[in-house]
Amino acid sequence: MTNDKMYWRFNGAYEVLKWSLEHVFEGLDQLTTLHPKITKIWADIQQQYPGWDGSIPNDPTGRILDHEKELRGMRAAENAVKCGTRTAICMAAIHFETTLNAVCYYSLGGVATEGIERLDWLAKMELLSAYKHQKAFRGSEPYKATRALQDWRNAFMHGKNPDRPANKLKDNHLVKTAAPVSLNTRLVVEDAITILECFMQAMGHLKFLNTSPEMDLIVDETAVPEFATRMKKYIFMEDGRIDSVHP
Repeated sequence: MTNDKMYWRFNGAYEVLKWSLEHVFEGLDQLTTLHPKITKIWADIQQQYPGWDGSIPNDPTGRILDHEKELRGMRAAENAVKCGTRTAICMAAIHFETTLNAVCYYSLGGVATEGIERLDWLAKMELLSAYKHQKAFRGSEPYKATRALQDWRNAFMHGKNPDRPANKLKDNHLVKTAAPVSLNTRLVVEDAITILECFMQAMGHLKFLNTSPEMDLIVDETAVPEFATRMKKYIFMEDGRIDSVHP
């Protein structure tokens, strides 16, 4: 992105973020048809055979395998939602970091920014706040949003589960939960909404801290707010399947 006053080469993460969100909605749109259909089949069998454990291999009627095509489509759509939301969050974190570096570079100067390049996001935001003579950043709502995005990114990028404590491998990987986020479409979507709204809040505060007017365009994001609004229209059942969609 260039203009007469500045140049900053972005790495394309935001374009990947938007691409990922489109795939999420493609998957959700497919699930709005497939989930109710599969749910009805399951319910009919369980009504006929109350002792059935709900597993496909133990289906006493064989009806589920008659719908193998729909089952494969459902699994593929669920996978698109899960992979797409996680990719989007990762790309949001990358885009935030490069935008933060750009704002630091044009607000604090190149020499200072190179010197603080290894600091984490929160420390850089603290410096920008002090430079602009703003009240303490630490403990504020933008601080909490930035930290949530940073913590999710650090956990996921280091092979950990973002929904579990990350300090100890035992606590992160060996404690079984009733409904792991990664296996439940509803929880995946709710997690994405929460973290991407943190991304929006962090970006908004970064725009506020920016002291270089020519940088406005790089923090003018629209796809993520639209995503959050659209995502909240989907009504999920407890087990993660879509029940309906608000008009």
